[in-house]
Amino acid sequence: MAVCFILFFAVNPIYAICSGAYAGKDIKIFWTLPIITALFFLLGTWLFFSMGEKAFILYALVYLLLGIVAELISMFVKKKNLRG
Repeated sequence: MAVCFILFFAVNPIYAICSGAYAGKDIKIFWTLPIITALFFLLGTWLFFSMGEKAFILYALVYLLLGIVAELISMFVKKKNLRG
C-alpha cells in the first residue's frame, strides 16, 4: 500500500509534469502525450485494481491537468527563448 501512495502522490505526478514539459518542446508532434499518459494510468490502475473504479478517474484528470499545464509552460518558455 505504501508503494501505491508513493506512485500516486510522487512518481506519477512527476512523470505527468515531465512528459508535459517534453511535449511542450514540439507541441505540433507531441500534443497528445499528456492525454496518453493519463489514459495509460487509468487503464493500468483499472486492470491492476478494479475495473471502472471512479476514484482513479480523478487521479487521471489531475495528472492530465498537470501535464497540460507543464506543456503550456514549456511551450511559452520555448517561444520566449526563440524571440530574444
